[in-house]
Amino acid sequence: MDKDTKQMFDLIIGKLDTMDSRLYKNIENKYH
Repeated sequence: MDKDTKQMFDLIIGKLDTMDSRLYKNIENKYH
């Protein structure tokens, strides 16, 4: 995989990670 493609994947995965953690925090706040 070339550098540009890898960078794009890292960006997408990073965005997914932040979205997921936000969702998890919201769920935790609701149920705890």
